[in-house]
Amino acid sequence: MRALGGLLPVEAGSVLVGGRQVRLGSPGRSLESGIAYLTHDRIGEGLVGTMSVTENLNLGNWPRSLGWLVSGTGMNRRMREARGAMDIVMGGGGQEIGELSGGNQQKVLLGRLLERKPKLLLLDEPTVGVDVAAKEQIHRLVDDATKNGVSVLLLAQDPEEMQRLVDRVVIFSKAVSRARSRAPR
Repeated sequence: MRALGGLLPVEAGSVLVGGRQVRLGSPGRSLESGIAYLTHDRIGEGLVGTMSVTENLNLGNWPRSLGWLVSGTGMNRRMREARGAMDIVMGGGGQEIGELSGGNQQKVLLGRLLERKPKLLLLDEPTVGVDVAAKEQIHRLVDDATKNGVSVLLLAQDPEEMQRLVDRVVIFSKAVSRARSRAPR
């Protein structure tokens, strides 16, 4: 999943998105190809804790005016839309993202990715460390994305979350692969 998101090198094979082969290798290339990766580590990899909610929501997808100037009006509009659509609880767009609850931080991160209109959304433990209400809101956002034609790959250890969100389950186990590698030839 991290290789598809551009965080690890692809060692073999090819990736097709919308029937065409895409080149991966960086998060930017993955995003350009229509693949968005939601990290399990929102603090270490997803958000910049000292930046505002508005800045974090717009990271990597800055609204422009005059071709090169970042549009503060566009940033604030996106923040207001995301706040309403995702029910983000915060004091205001200028509040530091690190001051929000884990669930609200995760909704900002997910909102940033959904703004890119991905074809494939990779969710790596999307509700770890969030409260029950935020978990349900995140599930609703995933449902809405799939209704709009977004394919979703979910990595989760919570059986209830898998039952709630997925159509097909593939189970990977290190124990199985170790046992097979020790089997006599």
